[in-house]
Amino acid sequence: MTKEIDPKVLALAHEMTIILASSLAQATFDERKQALESALKKDWAPLGYYFRQGGRTTPEIRAFLIDVMDGKLQQPRRKTSPRRNENRNKKIALRILTLRANKEKRAIEKVADQFGLEQQQARRAFKRHQAEAAKILETEKRLGSQVKNLVHLVRRPGRRTGKYLPAFSTPEHFCVYSDIKP
Repeated sequence: MTKEIDPKVLALAHEMTIILASSLAQATFDERKQALESALKKDWAPLGYYFRQGGRTTPEIRAFLIDVMDGKLQQPRRKTSPRRNENRNKKIALRILTLRANKEKRAIEKVADQFGLEQQQARRAFKRHQAEAAKILETEKRLGSQVKNLVHLVRRPGRRTGKYLPAFSTPEHFCVYSDIKP
């Protein structure tokens, strides 16, 4: 014995199927559009990803591929971004300062080997970013001592120093040692 399905339920299911299909089609269209726009801006990776995922070729993509095959468009050479180099140079300067603070000898040589650079490149990066790296190292040292003090206070709650414990405090109430039950 088969049950008949209510026509309202069938209509609702049909409507939901149409909505789902249209949203999937819109997502595919957006993905295809972004891949082609990126390719036209000389970033071909999204277009390759689109094809690897089974994307179809449209007239716009076909025209782009024909221009590539005819030699009208070429993939750009790979260059590292200036921001990436800047961040690497800051890390180099910080590492050299850290090694020198630990009394390591030949810090520039070691860092150049770690980063796969010539010593002159590492030395130049250190000179450019020495002041920034020194500020970062000083801030880390200051924060490290503050954290050590807090850990010391939290681990020894029986000791009375008369200071507040920020670790046990809330914005509404500052705890003192007498508030903590052993």
